Amino acid sequence: MAYRTTTISEIVGKIFRRSLCLPVIQRKYVWDSDKIENLFDSIYRGYPIGTFLIWDIPRASLGDYYFYNFLENYDEFEGNVNRMIAQPILIHHGEGNENIQFQSVLDGQQRLTSIYVALQGYYKTRNTGGRINNPLSYTSRRLHFNLTGFNQNLNDEEEENSPLFRMLSESEMRADTINAWQPINTFINDSWRQYLSNPNANETILVRIIEEHVNYECTLSAVMNDGTMQRQLFRHIEQLLKRIHSDEIISFYEIRDQVNLSEVTEIFIRINSGGKVLSKSDLLFSTVVSKWQDGREKVDDLIATVKELGYEIDTDFVMRTALYLTHSPILFRVDNFQVENIDRIIDCFYREGDEMDIRKSILKTFEYLRNELKISEKTLKSKNVLIPIIFHLFKGGLLGRNSLNEVKKYIYISLLQKVFGSHGDSLLSQLRDGMLQNNGNNPAYVLQGLPFNYTRIISGITDQRKRRLYDITHQIIEDFLDKKKGDESWLVLSLIYEGLQHQYASYDQDHLHPRSKFIERNFPNQDFELIENRRDTVPNLCFATEEDNRLNKRGKLLQDYIENILPANNVQWYKSFNFIDDNMPLNITEFNDFYERRREKLKRKLFEKLNGPQDAGPQDAGPQDAGPQDAGPQDAGPQDAGPQDAGPQDAGLQDAGPLIGINFAHLNYRVTGEGNTTSCYNEFMKYVIDNYTHFIADSIILRNRFKDRADHPDFGQAIRYNRIISWNRWHFHTYQDSKSKIKIMLEIANLLNQRIDFLYH
Repeated sequence: MAYRTTTISEIVGKIFRRSLCLPVIQRKYVWDSDKIENLFDSIYRGYPIGTFLIWDIPRASLGDYYFYNFLENYDEFEGNVNRMIAQPILIHHGEGNENIQFQSVLDGQQRLTSIYVALQGYYKTRNTGGRINNPLSYTSRRLHFNLTGFNQNLNDEEEENSPLFRMLSESEMRADTINAWQPINTFINDSWRQYLSNPNANETILVRIIEEHVNYECTLSAVMNDGTMQRQLFRHIEQLLKRIHSDEIISFYEIRDQVNLSEVTEIFIRINSGGKVLSKSDLLFSTVVSKWQDGREKVDDLIATVKELGYEIDTDFVMRTALYLTHSPILFRVDNFQVENIDRIIDCFYREGDEMDIRKSILKTFEYLRNELKISEKTLKSKNVLIPIIFHLFKGGLLGRNSLNEVKKYIYISLLQKVFGSHGDSLLSQLRDGMLQNNGNNPAYVLQGLPFNYTRIISGITDQRKRRLYDITHQIIEDFLDKKKGDESWLVLSLIYEGLQHQYASYDQDHLHPRSKFIERNFPNQDFELIENRRDTVPNLCFATEEDNRLNKRGKLLQDYIENILPANNVQWYKSFNFIDDNMPLNITEFNDFYERRREKLKRKLFEKLNGPQDAGPQDAGPQDAGPQDAGPQDAGPQDAGPQDAGPQDAGLQDAGPLIGINFAHLNYRVTGEGNTTSCYNEFMKYVIDNYTHFIADSIILRNRFKDRADHPDFGQAIRYNRIISWNRWHFHTYQDSKSKIKIMLEIANLLNQRIDFLYH
């Protein structure tokens, strides 16, 4: 094993020419921008940046292995997938030119990728608060060098007010009027190398190169007009240039023996496991993909597809799930993995046609999570909770509407009770045993045609302490309602406010009675300590859209908001949406009475959600439980529904008149007093917008009833209207006659494959 050194520009050139690459066993790039900035700061100052380990690929074996390019651009939205190098390129490097060495990095990928991204590409990440599936939520930045950093006292850390390197966008760079920033990739240009290699180079040449390659304005203009400061600037730039082009600061060990990929994998695992750089699943993945030609692409594609659905998963989750589904040990150690375990994962991961595989079962679970359960990424505090559901699908089980309550109960109880803690692997095994208990843990066992069953899955839990956590008791419900504002109360509210499309509309966790109004003088002759303890708990919390919470309701008393700020035709909807009965007092001085009444209502709601039928067995399986995997007319999707799908509901259209109520999905709306078709229609349209936004966006037919533009959209000239209503940035017409309103509600319900019932005055 030889020890060698080289320059940054030489190593970057090798990466660019693809003569230096990554082996299939490497993990993905994970460095954040701070680490890149610190790395270049160390390079500039001449600090050690560690050694590297590089493998000289035997020429005779170049066509036998698979390798990947380094990332040139770090793009969080696109998923940062390293591209496989085509085999003809490898063979070209190996034949006809004995001077070309084809090499692969075994240790130092993160540092070398950071150097390459900084000098050749950009670094794109999600903005704070941005949505993961919206490309506009991401900003591209490049590493910049502070040209005015030469006036810092580099030996006194207290004097270093401005960094020498920073990852900046174009607008951030221009907004800084104190420092002069220049993209670091400017200095990789050959003109700089030629300047350094010329012993007779003078400052005139440097000025010309600076004028060609550096955009100096504002602060730097004054520097260039001051002789002393100009020379300091030149030395400042020269120091960086030397670090890139002439100083051999890249030191590496070179494996030149004729070793094969299996031996290299062992070296790689020993290096990284010793330094705790890789997780156990990373090490497993390294072993798996060393045998699996396109394994990395398949896993990366799966992760990217799940991200498009609005969820974040990683290699760790995929590998853990693959082990679980193939009946391999979950408490895995790299040296305990047998060849047959790896072969099973490869064989089961992707299969052509309709046969269920690991990839399909993961995707269908997340589709069910989004489209049926309406559970958002933010709600999933532990992705491990999904693995038994994926197993259920993988083994032929059904996930349909009859499974909704059972799956929801399992997910929420698991999350709220935090059952997947330090011993999560053991619990996962026991949950799998519960599903297999009637079949002797036979790996060939299938759940063909069976719905998901809560009682069956928890029956395998042998840890009695954890088993008791799954019992739905009144005390557990009380404990859930006592959760204070935070992650746990978010989970409780997600169960109470079911069906909200969190991935399409942003909701805040908000106080009904505003926190700022809880001052002692507002509660005369009352136990203020008790009131303060109740203030931040679930019975005083709700979900509110960002716009409503931050613009309309912010800090306002609940009674004032409902009676004086909400439009009159929205009051009943708002109270119903937030589980506020007409007999609940709204004045903050009567907070305790409001709290007790709403708490009792929410308790009944939670108990209903979590304590429904638990013993549904095989006899409950049937067509009505057909889930996403059962492609059929019922799953064709709203966009495929047309007029021919209008069902028997249309038969009652001729009786259309003033309505006093509608039942649709989970919307049970009643109008008190005399009938008001317009009020029912508005509540229906708002509910559809809140709960079926993605269907509206995807369906041309549905978009004819809704528009996302505020400038008086055209909903069709055939039907007259009197005004446009706006809700959550979507718009719809309020039509003039009752029959038209009812007809439109029927049409939309049919398009969504949902039943709607009308209650007439």
